[in-house]
Amino acid sequence: DAMDCGRAFLVADQTGIGKGRILAALARRAAMEGRRVVFVTERGINISDFWRDISHVRSEGEFSPLILNDKVLVIDEESGETIMGSSPRAEVEAIMRSGTWPTDEDGYPTYNLVLATYSQFNGEPAPKLAEVPVEDPETGEQRIEDHRSLKQAKAEWLAASMDDDVLLIIDESHNAAGASSNTGINFRRAVARAGDVVYSSATWAAQARNMAIYSRLFPDDLAVDDLAETMRKGGEVLQEVIAEMLVKDGVAIRREHDLSRAEYVSQMVSAERIARNREHTDALAPVLAAMAYLSGDI
Repeated sequence: DAMDCGRAFLVADQTGIGKGRILAALARRAAMEGRRVVFVTERGINISDFWRDISHVRSEGEFSPLILNDKVLVIDEESGETIMGSSPRAEVEAIMRSGTWPTDEDGYPTYNLVLATYSQFNGEPAPKLAEVPVEDPETGEQRIEDHRSLKQAKAEWLAASMDDDVLLIIDESHNAAGASSNTGINFRRAVARAGDVVYSSATWAAQARNMAIYSRLFPDDLAVDDLAETMRKGGEVLQEVIAEMLVKDGVAIRREHDLSRAEYVSQMVSAERIARNREHTDALAPVLAAMAYLSGDI
């Protein structure tokens, strides 16, 4: 088991195979062990999908969820009714600014599952040193005000809330792989501090230069930054080799649909449209080439 060895795990299944069920089962396992879970994904609708998978593994009762995003609705797939909505904004802000998990009087977490999208953690992290004492004009007493923006507080909370008892699930992980973006920086900090990390993406290595987020997949003595440059030079062939090695090492899984019985039918383009299509393609090609150049792909 990768987690028992201190390594992360990558679920790289093709779309529609069932990545969500695996993530829900791993979250259930963490909850039953008394641990906390942070689930981050690409879009708000994916939060509803994840809760659906949690219900499919019969684990709704294991979680007390906190949804960071505004205007997120969790919909029951059978009845179409809303079963959960965004958490109160004032409560979310207070928790994020505290820099810790909320607990009750006995020290137990009030919530054991945080649900959010990457947009919640794209701010520049700022520690609580930004808090300054301010005199209350009515009472004359000193109080502490946090002058950070909420985005800064959320970015700082992501890393500060991580410890050995937290499972960090990074769904559609290629979205957090930016080398220099605030999102990429924030998640690399969180990955380094989380007890366990699970990545989920069918296109996890789409950008070979952004491998730092996957540092927990590899042995500690491997320089991931150097690996990114090696993979860039090695191209798709080397990426396939590394993916195969990760699977053999027990830290990744990749399953695909069986297309052995698929039938392929070629649709012929009418003769009068061939010249038009060729003209449009020739006009678009230099635009795409310039975009690829600017993005650093070539």
